[in-house]
Amino acid sequence: MFDSKCKDCIVLKRIKNAFIRNELKNSTIIIQNGKTYDDAIIINEQGRQILEFIDNRRTVKEIIDLMIQKYPEVGENIIENDVYSFLYEGERREIIKVKGVEEMYKGHSIKRINDFDVYRCNEGDLKLIYKVLNNQETIMDIKDYNTPEELYNAISIRAKVFMYMEDYYLLRRGEEIYGIISIVNGKAYINQTSFIGKIVILKELEQQILKEFICNVLINYKKEVKKDSKKIRISFENKGQKMYKELIQSLKELSFVKVAELKDELTIGQDVIIYDYFY
Repeated sequence: MFDSKCKDCIVLKRIKNAFIRNELKNSTIIIQNGKTYDDAIIINEQGRQILEFIDNRRTVKEIIDLMIQKYPEVGENIIENDVYSFLYEGERREIIKVKGVEEMYKGHSIKRINDFDVYRCNEGDLKLIYKVLNNQETIMDIKDYNTPEELYNAISIRAKVFMYMEDYYLLRRGEEIYGIISIVNGKAYINQTSFIGKIVILKELEQQILKEFICNVLINYKKEVKKDSKKIRISFENKGQKMYKELIQSLKELSFVKVAELKDELTIGQDVIIYDYFY
């Protein structure tokens, strides 16, 4: 998330109530108050120096410049990248905050559908993504049946977005969020096939709007994200409810091909269906 675009952002330190302990080999462990050892960050001498330079007034650029002065024997590009890496890990572990960075890394609208807006998320939208995915009042909530629900916690979502492993698209009308679709990048898998990770619908939608939402996500993913995509797969439990029937109808109208139906795959009476979309 962090690069030269954030150089003018001020960095805030958040370790007042954190657990801090010096370890072997000149390293330090920091655990934010209320967190567990799993959320710990271990920093070396350079990391401690960066943290020392953070005084709640200095910008990212000023911290980089101070580090360059402190370590003149190290290449400037190396130091700059080290500072960006520290900021990423520090924010992830909640020991620092880079002011204004979220607004700089917001996503953008890709298509209007009547009075709806299809919006491709970026790193600055992480809190919104997590909020939508964890909304308990949904009309439909499906995920790839091979993907554990635990992979949609806050840390996993952040990591997948930063590593370009999963892209998220919102359907909005004004300030209201109607749904979200994610596509998992297939580059980490043997068959290289990208697949729909999540579809969450929060409010009642006409089937035509749902279809156009899916259609524009597929178009944008091929155009802006993974240009060598040959197909997109979706596999989910068919619960037979109205919204699921409309989803299946939308997939058919978009030329998705049904490649399998796995009877009792999850348990007795819980079937999984698999559709492929070919570009």
